Amino acid sequence: MAVRFLSQEWLDERVRRSAALQPTPDASLVLQHVVTQGPDGVVEFFDELRDGLLVHSGLGRHQDADLTVINSWQDELRLMRGEIDPFNMIADGTIRLEGDQGALFKLLTVIKSQMIAVAIVARGLVDLVDLPVETG
Repeated sequence: MAVRFLSQEWLDERVRRSAALQPTPDASLVLQHVVTQGPDGVVEFFDELRDGLLVHSGLGRHQDADLTVINSWQDELRLMRGEIDPFNMIADGTIRLEGDQGALFKLLTVIKSQMIAVAIVARGLVDLVDLPVETG
């Protein structure tokens, strides 16, 4: 099964595969993503996390987003492949953040508590994507 990277089908598969992760109490937030410089231009999508679990993800903007993460299509793909560290990306400004910085700590709690499991889910998602020609 091949799906297009950052498509609704891909987002739905993320939700399905993330169900295998363990809950992280009190780690609930809405995360808005803005991915720039992709083959189709800018892609916006959001993630709704409840107790650290991805329960819904959709294309477009979420009116109640706690935090917005902005990065390039290429860096989003490299992040999913595990080629770059999200903490380093935040520290060096590769990923820009807007909104409630406290929400970032909730997100980091989830990532740190389940680093290996999250990485396995992310890399599995990359394996099923049908990638267009990458942009530079």
